[in-house]
Amino acid sequence: MQDWTAEQVFDVIRSNSASIEGRLRQFASGGLVAEVAPGTGRFRLSPKTPELASALKETLDCYRVRSVLVIETIFKPPPDAAQRFADAFRFKPQ
Repeated sequence: MQDWTAEQVFDVIRSNSASIEGRLRQFASGGLVAEVAPGTGRFRLSPKTPELASALKETLDCYRVRSVLVIETIFKPPPDAAQRFADAFRFKPQ
């Protein structure tokens, strides 16, 4: 399995390198990737749990079939909390 630096990820996806570095560190703290050696800035895909590995596999399988939908879902802004709260009080037909 390949190790990746933020710069190498940038070369592939052309995003902001500082943003990429932050995301890699978030993924590491969440158990999805692991830094190869502390302080190296090199990361490897390494799900900590079987559940994470399964979720990753499902996401990759979906991406292969419907990449645009997966990307839109990832980047869709979170729902408005106030609107969700208001929607909770709507009466629904029974």
